Amino acid sequence: MMKKAQTRKSDFQIRASVAASLKDFFIEAADDVSPVITPTDDPAKPPTFDMKCYGGGKLILSGIKYPVVVDLKGLQVTAKSRPVLREHEAKRNIGHTTEIRNNFRTLEASGVISVDNADSKEVISASKNGFPWQVSIGAKALKVEMVPQGRNVTVNGQTFSGPVLVARQAQLKELSFVTLGSDDDTEVRLAATVAKTKGISNMNEFEKWILATFGEDHELTDDQLKDLQATFDNAQLALKTEPGKKKSADDEPDPAVLLQAKTDEYLESIRASSAAEMERIDGIKELCEGHSDIAAQAIKDNWTLEKTEITMLRASRPKPRKSGAADAPAEALVIEAALSMNSGFLKEDEAGKLFDEKTMNAAVDVLRDVSLRTLMVEVIQASGGHAGNGRVTDAMIEAALKADMMIRAGGTSTLSLSGVLGNVANKYLLKAYNTVISVVEKFCNQTDHMDFKVHTRHRVTADGELVDLGKNGEIEHGSMSEDTYTNKVGTKARMIALTREDMINDDLGVFKDLVSVFGRGGSNALQRAVYTLLLGNAGNFFHTSNNNLLATAASALSIDALTAAEAAFLNQVDSKGLPIGITPELLLCPNALKVTAEAIYKETKVNETTTANKPKTNENPHAGKFEPVSTPWLSNAAIPNASAKKWFLFGNPDSAPAIQIAYLQGKRRPTVEGGNGNFNTLGMEWRSFWDFGVAFVDPKAAQRNDGE
Repeated sequence: MMKKAQTRKSDFQIRASVAASLKDFFIEAADDVSPVITPTDDPAKPPTFDMKCYGGGKLILSGIKYPVVVDLKGLQVTAKSRPVLREHEAKRNIGHTTEIRNNFRTLEASGVISVDNADSKEVISASKNGFPWQVSIGAKALKVEMVPQGRNVTVNGQTFSGPVLVARQAQLKELSFVTLGSDDDTEVRLAATVAKTKGISNMNEFEKWILATFGEDHELTDDQLKDLQATFDNAQLALKTEPGKKKSADDEPDPAVLLQAKTDEYLESIRASSAAEMERIDGIKELCEGHSDIAAQAIKDNWTLEKTEITMLRASRPKPRKSGAADAPAEALVIEAALSMNSGFLKEDEAGKLFDEKTMNAAVDVLRDVSLRTLMVEVIQASGGHAGNGRVTDAMIEAALKADMMIRAGGTSTLSLSGVLGNVANKYLLKAYNTVISVVEKFCNQTDHMDFKVHTRHRVTADGELVDLGKNGEIEHGSMSEDTYTNKVGTKARMIALTREDMINDDLGVFKDLVSVFGRGGSNALQRAVYTLLLGNAGNFFHTSNNNLLATAASALSIDALTAAEAAFLNQVDSKGLPIGITPELLLCPNALKVTAEAIYKETKVNETTTANKPKTNENPHAGKFEPVSTPWLSNAAIPNASAKKWFLFGNPDSAPAIQIAYLQGKRRPTVEGGNGNFNTLGMEWRSFWDFGVAFVDPKAAQRNDGE
């Protein structure tokens, strides 16, 4: 049986009314830090002051049962010049601020005592005599948040335990010099004013006692107030009894004791009501998970848990969605965007580059409510099933997997479990892929194949040199020949699993980590393939017979070695023995040669050792010529024939490719594709795969230098 919640308005409904209760308030500094008033050197100029206004901690609000914290990030200061008053009275102006400093942890101000009147003179005179003035700021609460018991909140760099009220937005009105407060043990004391409702000065003694004891939002009934009024009057009357008058044995109990007893009774009633309300609200939140609109209405309208449960059952009844519904794609995109951000796959600015503004706005609105469970419930309901309102169970997982199969088989909806998660995974995989530093695209040509067949490409060479015209006027035909090379796309793949445990825990963390690993792994697979080909030298691609290999100690990277390599590159000839005119543009080297390569590229002056009687110019002939590109792969022990001394020159890969990367059907990044797991596995599996191939193309477009 559910406990029937009491319907009386409680402290935990203060979200709606607390802004009115805090309509205007003062923050009085009651610590040892008094404002510092400094006279100027020029007697004609008014004194200045510096003050600490608020330290960012808990404040005690008269008339409100819970401590208050003012969120300095939400404190609005409309102008740096605000009025400075005495005791928050507008007619007692003594100066103005010149600067207000808010570092979101403390609030400080500086200003000038610019008004010449009795109040300002008293402030200045008393300060000279050592009077410890206190600072108080007048502010208006605009938005207040209730943090219930059992929860923590971090504000102004400090962590506070509930119950506590957080003034998320407030507007600074004025500052005041005030006399010492009554609570010297409190560092900062918040004193409320109800000047816009009913002034304290207009209250009778009973009303003041009610305000001080139960708070302005006391929620006492008329009968309770009448009961307390009578008891209070008796207690007041007893205080006025003539001194020395003795009570008879038949006298009634002490009225003061009765008043305290009734006060304790009603306070206990209020606390019990608050506890019951907390249970009601927590129960509503649990029942309405995924339906924040119903939860808000239930809390606002004081629904019982029974009524809330019935409403939720009606709301979650199967409602099959029509095929091709116009809102289905938008709904899927909203869930995809929210899930990407809420599960940590993407930051909001990253998601904003992948989804349109309408989708992002909707996703941010529901961000806190979207989880893996939310997606499972939506998929079950999209197929016409009933998801229930509790936590993720084996039955819910099985229902979601079956619903996913039905939706994918129908092929008309984008709201599928594997589809949305697959899209989220692909976006994060691309992010992880791009975090890996890769330079292969700088020196490799990239193309696309439509299938996995071996593709033979033809590199046409032509004898197009112009020759003398014959005496008979006949123009001689030029000749054409073809060099061929082959390339074939292969597949690199791994499996990713979202286990039953992850789904029950509503946790995408492990799945996210695996996707990240495979994103980086995809980039590593491509780089391994390229550098294995480059250093493996299949078919003697780099060879002296191809005039693209220098394998002596003199080829160690230096200006002279680079001069020799450039000359060999530029001296390449075609089948007719004529220069082909390919120019080297990029210098690829291991990290051990990175500094040397960059120095040759950047420095215009050099200081090289010379041989006897053979002076050298200090001008660098290769400054700005060959873009230096370094990579750890050339010297990595996992690659056969790796070396920390080998370096390469490459021409433009688009016009003169030495190496080519072929991708299947234009997919130039890894892909995540998923579905349900095996029959004996209650979970989901995805495969991360990438189809590509690498091959040598033209040996005349690259130059290798072994450095030894």
